[in-house]
Formats: sequence, structure tokens, C-alpha cells
Amino acid sequence: MSKSVRSDAVQVATQAQFEQGVSFAALEARLGRDVPSVRGRARGERVVPVARLVTYAAPVVALLAPLGVPDQLGIGQPGRVPWMVYGETLQDLALVCFVLALCGQTWTLLSWWHLGRRRDWLTVLSSLVTLLIGVLWLMWLEPPPAIGGVLPQVVRPTTMTAVVLGALAVGAQLFASRPGTLRAARAQARGGLMRVLPQEQQQSLLTERQEVLEVLLTRHLVDRATADQAAALPLGDWWRLDADKDADKPAEPVQRSVPGETTRRPLPSSLANSNMALQCLKAVALVAPFGMMLLPIGNPGISGTGGGMKSVMESDGIRGDTLITMALLCAMAGVIGQVWTLFDWWRLGRRRDGLWLASSWTALGSAVVTLVIFPFFITGSWGMQVLTGPILAVAISAGLVLVALYAASVPGTVQELRTAGHAEDQANGLSAPEPN
Repeated sequence: MSKSVRSDAVQVATQAQFEQGVSFAALEARLGRDVPSVRGRARGERVVPVARLVTYAAPVVALLAPLGVPDQLGIGQPGRVPWMVYGETLQDLALVCFVLALCGQTWTLLSWWHLGRRRDWLTVLSSLVTLLIGVLWLMWLEPPPAIGGVLPQVVRPTTMTAVVLGALAVGAQLFASRPGTLRAARAQARGGLMRVLPQEQQQSLLTERQEVLEVLLTRHLVDRATADQAAALPLGDWWRLDADKDADKPAEPVQRSVPGETTRRPLPSSLANSNMALQCLKAVALVAPFGMMLLPIGNPGISGTGGGMKSVMESDGIRGDTLITMALLCAMAGVIGQVWTLFDWWRLGRRRDGLWLASSWTALGSAVVTLVIFPFFITGSWGMQVLTGPILAVAISAGLVLVALYAASVPGTVQELRTAGHAEDQANGLSAPEPN
């Protein structure tokens, strides 16, 4: 590590005023700023809230967009609303807003689960807003004609998906959350990434951490007992000192942590906290775009030139409204799968995984092929109007994931992280990974 980067935490300890008291978690987070995976996590914690804010605001935009359209629903207020969005523009805007909303709610559910099921009232509010605005839009789409000249079939699928995910997020956060704060959960996840670094890097960080303690002692910002307690904590666990200080109780005594030496920990690693149910759900979401492409196999098509191959579902293939409905379900699942992949990539320190690459390339290719072949199997233009937006959402989300995997990944494998997390759990008396 270079001198300038290595001394960053020491410089903060030397120069900061700490008017609110010493933040051990913030100081320890600066130790890893020269390590790509930890640095990426710190950057992500600044970027992710901005991206999530966009997804939180999207349903509000969908609510405000039609207010300037005077129509039979009496929503428009001439002279009061300075904009007028209607027809295909309103339709496309609503579609984009609810795709963003369902992406945001997917991220909310995943974050809630992997960060120990901690409740965050801001995300509860965002999920409730998504749910209520989605229900309102579903009411605007019925009975026909829909608001602003929108085709209900185009907007309804993404809206319903956002409503379902919003309802799940609200219910999960209100009724299945655990005590604790998100700040502590995020700090714990950051610590997990530190503890799977190579041993020489861990030793270097521990040495620098001890130098930080010496500076704090010299400045009389901490007493000797607190410094000894901080030195005894495992690498990445200084957040516990802040949590205990907030709770106004002393930290539990632990053994001194040395690279390669295990210390019993009360919570399982966030790097290995998946389970079979989650893995099955993700597998379904990842293969859904490929299944969407295969749906019309065996369907002879509009002109009877579809090939007549035996369908995976029926001897004469899936057609009509059934084909459109199943394709929509696959497309929505495909978008969720790509958001899930992006979440796991960020959560696991931006490591690249071959399975993620394969699934994202498959989703992108399947979406493109589906857009090309489906017009031969769907009668009328309205069917493709309904499908085009969701299929494009699959392609765009898969493209974004591929850009992240190729352009922003760091050395190392996901399997290494999961193996290290599982080994840490076993060493600390946790025989199997479980949600934390």
C-alpha cells in the first residue's frame, strides 16, 4: 500500500475534531480504501442511495404525469397543472416509472434480507408509496377507456408487478424485521469483506489500525481501556464499539484478532447467508428470459410457417393471449433476475462470476431474439405494443449488468468469498449459513 493511501485513516485520527465523539466504524472503513473490493463497497454505499432515490421517485412521477390531462375521469385541472402528458408519451413514461419502481422494490427486499432484516422507515415509506400509487394507476386503467389515452394492456403488467413487490416489501419490513440498525448491518458487511482479504493485507490493516489507536490515545480522545478493547476486536468489527456506545453499555469481551486466528462471533457471515429457497427463486428469475424465447416453439405462426415443431407446452404451441401473458411473466422475472445479479455483484465486493456472465448474456440474447421472432406469432399490433417495453427492460437491465461485470469488477472470485464466509461461520459455531 502506498504511503498516501495507507496513512489516510491516521490523518483523519490526527486532524479530525470528533465533535460527536470518535466514530470507530468510520475510521476503520478508511483503512481499506486502497483495497479495490473494500473501496468499491465504500463507493457503492454513496452511489446506491442515489440510484435508489431515483427508483423511489419514479412512482411519484407516474402519479403526477397525468394530472394535466382533462378527460372523462376528471383528473385534469386546466390552468392549474402546467404540463400535459398524454397518449403514447404518458404510456411510455408510466411504463418506465413502474419498471424503475419494481427494480427499486426488488433491491429493497434483497437489501432487507441480506442486511439482517433490519427495518428502515424510509424504505417502508417508499414501498408504501409504490404500492398506493400502483393501485391508483390500476384503478385509472379500469374501466376503459383508460386515463390519457393509455393502452391498459401496456401499462398494467409492470404496474401489477410493482404493486406485488411493494406489498411484499411493506409486509416484510413491518412484520418480519429484526431489532438493530442498518448502519451496524452495513458496517458488519464491510467487515466481512475485510476478513476475506489475503493475510498480508489483513496484517497491514491491523498494523495501521493500531497506529490509529495510538494517535487517539495521544490526543486523549479515548482512554486506555477503550483502546485495549478496540485492539482486541477482530478486523472489521470496530462498528461494535459505536453500537455499544449508542446502546450505553460495554462491549462484550473478545479475544485479540490475528490473521488466521478465529474469534467466536454471534452472527453468521453476510457472505454466505443465502439458502436453498433464495437460490431456487433466483434460478427461476435468471432462466426466465430464455424460457420466454422458447414459448412459441411449435406454434405455426400467423402464416403457418412457424415450423410445426413440438412445443414445450402443447403439441401446437402457445398462442394468443396465453402467449402474451406468459411472455410478460417471463420478462418481469427476467428484470428481477438482473437486478438480483447486480445486487449480489455489489454485495460481494464486485467480484465477477461466470454464472452471472452467462445468465446476463443469455437474457440479453433471448430478449433480442424474442423481439425479432414474436411478431411472427402474434396477431395484431397491440400484442407487440404490450411486450416491447418489458422485453426492452430485460435487454437494458442485462446490458447494464454486463457493463458492470466487465468494466467495474475486481480480481477474485465469488466462490472464494463464500467459502471464506462459510469457514468463518463454522469456526464460530454456526454449522450452516443462515439469514442474518
